[in-house]
Amino acid sequence: MLDSIYLKSEFINQEIDGYILDLLVILDIKILRLLIKIQNACVESSNQGFSMNFVEIFKLFTNEGEIHNTEELQQLKGAYISREMSIEHKRQKNNLDLLCEKFSLSWFERQVMIMSLAAELHPKYEKAYGLIADDISVKYPTMEIVLKILFDDQLDFIKHKRQWINGGSLQKFLLSDSPWNQYGQNREMRLDSKIVYFILGMDKLPYELENHIEIFHPDEILPPILTKMDLQESLRSYYNAALQDNETILINLEGAYGTGKTFQLKHLCYGIGRKLLLVDMKLFLSDASPEKIIKSILCEKILQDAVLAIKMPETIEDKLISILHQLKTEFIKEYPFGEALYIISTDSLKKYHTGQKDKILHYKLDLPCEQERKIIWQTIGKQYKFSTQINWGEFASKFRFTPGQIKDTFELANMNSAGKRSKPEGIDQSSLISACYQNGKSHLITKARKIETKFQWEDIILPDDAKSLLKDACNQMKFRQTVFGDWGFEKKLSYGKGLSILFSGPPGTGKTMSAQVVANELQLELYKVDIANLVSKYIGETEKNLEGIFDEAQLSNAILFFDEADAIFGKRTEVKDSHDRHANVETSYLLQRIEEYEGVTILATNYVKNIDEAFLRRINFVIEFPFPDAAYREKIWRSIFPKETPLQEGIEFSLISKKFEVSGGNIKNIAISAAFIAAEKNEPVGTCHIIKAARNELNKIGKMINLDDLEEYL
Repeated sequence: MLDSIYLKSEFINQEIDGYILDLLVILDIKILRLLIKIQNACVESSNQGFSMNFVEIFKLFTNEGEIHNTEELQQLKGAYISREMSIEHKRQKNNLDLLCEKFSLSWFERQVMIMSLAAELHPKYEKAYGLIADDISVKYPTMEIVLKILFDDQLDFIKHKRQWINGGSLQKFLLSDSPWNQYGQNREMRLDSKIVYFILGMDKLPYELENHIEIFHPDEILPPILTKMDLQESLRSYYNAALQDNETILINLEGAYGTGKTFQLKHLCYGIGRKLLLVDMKLFLSDASPEKIIKSILCEKILQDAVLAIKMPETIEDKLISILHQLKTEFIKEYPFGEALYIISTDSLKKYHTGQKDKILHYKLDLPCEQERKIIWQTIGKQYKFSTQINWGEFASKFRFTPGQIKDTFELANMNSAGKRSKPEGIDQSSLISACYQNGKSHLITKARKIETKFQWEDIILPDDAKSLLKDACNQMKFRQTVFGDWGFEKKLSYGKGLSILFSGPPGTGKTMSAQVVANELQLELYKVDIANLVSKYIGETEKNLEGIFDEAQLSNAILFFDEADAIFGKRTEVKDSHDRHANVETSYLLQRIEEYEGVTILATNYVKNIDEAFLRRINFVIEFPFPDAAYREKIWRSIFPKETPLQEGIEFSLISKKFEVSGGNIKNIAISAAFIAAEKNEPVGTCHIIKAARNELNKIGKMINLDDLEEYL
């Protein structure tokens, strides 16, 4: 008769634990006993106003509607006592007991939970609670209802009322919409939906935490730690010390994206056998109450028995700092002894912690060194298939990536290769390089102009010595990982591991073209820095502009090309006033940044004599671009026209080279102009078109030349 439980619709398909069903049967007996007492009191006072309600509810609990006499009260009391003793003998581990253990709930709080749970499972309890409260709007148990159901003695009433006023975990974490530190005695006590789901064995996050929380289980398989093994030892040491010394510690792990902050914590939790609860602080940017979210976070931590880590966004608002302090305060209240709270951030939180009483340990995860990057590229690369042989040392040298960025790069390259029509057997090198730049996360394009690199070695005409020196410069970058990493030279150098090249020569001699050749050879992006926009008359602004450019370039290891560099790298002057001092500071700062930059810096000047000698000594390569003589001009002329361009037979390249003493840049302009002249006449390009275009180019640059001996071509 009393063993039949009918569930509400949201739980109709959920199998209820047999122990919970037994507890509900016992609750039925206790409620029925109280209802009989209330009905008898009504009869004695001739109050028949609720007689229909009693009949209706008696049918819900007993399938009978008759009035029960006082003799049955003792029988019912004996029935629930006997039932309680019976289920204790066959009691097995269940979620209700586990919940009471996790939150250190008292016997009385456990009874409150059972009564609140009952109202979530069957509507008959709502009617019973409304009748007991003499208020049909009441759907869940209040303190008065609980006391009436459980106790006959007035002293028990007073004792447990006092305990309730003092608060506890039930009121703080487990009841729905509970304002902290405001525990009304007669408010309805409804379990938070998360707690109902937990008791019924349904693992479900609170809606306010969804999409902002990650739970790592210690039985998940983790790849090995490849860098910062000493940090893992420190984290384990501090965690063990916190438990042994009964001390609560706060640890801030800071570092760029992908440096391994979360990965280190996952390994820590794997080692200690605990879950990791990772919470994104962006969830506090919603309209939900911060107090409610903090309550949900701490409740989830207790339920999961997890280590708590808070992830700060890259851009931190003042609101989030205030909430973080509030969360830390509540965490320390809940865990005054032996626990750790981890805070993950891109930048250090030291400046936000000034004046705070609680101590916080700060650990910075720097970018891995070049040798470590090579190991990471090699290790993660083993998980993928490649269509060509990859030089991992070269990638480690070119791209100063974090482990996370390297992992993302492989995944993106795999997608890029899979999407190609040719469907290569695995990832090809071009897809991998393209993925590197997609993952570079650089905003350099906002500070410098990206140059599309079109030229190869065969396109530049230079003296053999200059071309050989240019190739040597490229090799210093290509084999840098071998020398600095494998051969150990990195240990000997604290800075100066980048490559700096100075191109010196008149305008149009191929300096910009050579910069493109270097970029193509090294497969790096090339950015041209506008000196005019860089230099500022305001003290400190030039240095600030330089800092922004080098910081952004460092993210993708792009080549920085400073044209007309003598505007800022000229000879330092004797200090006569503040302006001279300021100019010298700018030059010194630039020298410092070039030496610290681990990428490639190319400087170009028309007049090498204008460059400070101290600056020249600190440049890796100085390459002269001489004004081309007739022999080199002829080589340039013979290579300047694309193979698709129709040319007349017998073009007088030798004559043109001797007659027109111009630079390679002028030769390019003349060739393009000659092509248009020929196209207009629908003719192949010939000597006459070139000479006519050359005359126009010379007039443009103000250079006079006698063309009487070339009259036949005009």
